[in-house]
Amino acid sequence: IKIESLSQSSSESSASSSASSSPENAVVRVEAEDYLENYGMQLEPTEDVGGGENVGWTETGDWISYSVYLPEAGEDNVRFRVAGLDDLSDRFVLESDDIESLSQLVTFEGTGDWQSWKTVEETIALPSGESALVIRALDDDWNINWIEFELLSPGSGSSSSTSSSGSGSGESSSTSSSDASSSESVSSSSSSSENSSS
Repeated sequence: IKIESLSQSSSESSASSSASSSPENAVVRVEAEDYLENYGMQLEPTEDVGGGENVGWTETGDWISYSVYLPEAGEDNVRFRVAGLDDLSDRFVLESDDIESLSQLVTFEGTGDWQSWKTVEETIALPSGESALVIRALDDDWNINWIEFELLSPGSGSSSSTSSSGSGSGESSSTSSSDASSSESVSSSSSSSENSSS
């Protein structure tokens, strides 16, 4: 797990040394290859900015878990760096046994290529401290490269989640990058094509 500071102007960074380490200025990034447990997904080299590996070869029902430490409870902007082979919608759920009511559906339009990346965002209420988060695939044939957590507004640490539209209103990129679990009843439409990610 890497904690990276958001970019600050030189006047902001020189104004206070404590500002650069406060939770409001930190982004917690979890790289896809830094998982705890994995069922069905595989690692591969990524062509996304920054290199490393992404997780792919996803099929409906596959899951992968991550240990995430958040310094402060509240509403977080959670960003997922994803790619999908075709232009169809792909879906997964972000969930956790550690956070009682976390079950966030994330939907994004495919990017047309295994290594053509975009970032999708959701707003989710998350507690402080360490939690094991699970991404569970509801569709086949997509990749994930990283997940980022940025505190939007401090809160009480409630374990309930709130969601944005889930429309994947993140930036698109033609450069390569990687992929991206909900106990809601969602019918899973799996594609019959094999994942031939490379």
